[in-house]
Amino acid sequence: MKAVKITAAAFLATFVALTAVCLAAGPKIRDALSPTADYACSEDILLGDRLCQSLPESAVRHDGEGSYVLLAVPSEKYPERCYEARRTEVEVLETVDGRAALGYGVRPGDKALIGEDVEAGERVVLGREAG
Repeated sequence: MKAVKITAAAFLATFVALTAVCLAAGPKIRDALSPTADYACSEDILLGDRLCQSLPESAVRHDGEGSYVLLAVPSEKYPERCYEARRTEVEVLETVDGRAALGYGVRPGDKALIGEDVEAGERVVLGREAG
């Protein structure tokens, strides 16, 4: 009977130690398992007499519902360096020198994800800022 108590105590101590390690390393593991995506910040562009936001054409996606971008949005669900990829509808007014001038959907400083590896709603870690 005494051996069973020692085994149970050893099991409990091991469980507590592993739980502590998982809690401490959790954010780093979560970051490592999250896709990394490059991003571009929106910039002002003058289109005629209208000041618009612009993004690289590679940040604008298209599907049956229209044009959209995936914005990297801080989320309470994902701590630290992780963001949530949020679908945002945009209106492309014109493309100028590889940039899409947008009528709506993006605000100054928004971070739009570039590349096809991320879908809306996914957790993402920001990679390099595209120039």
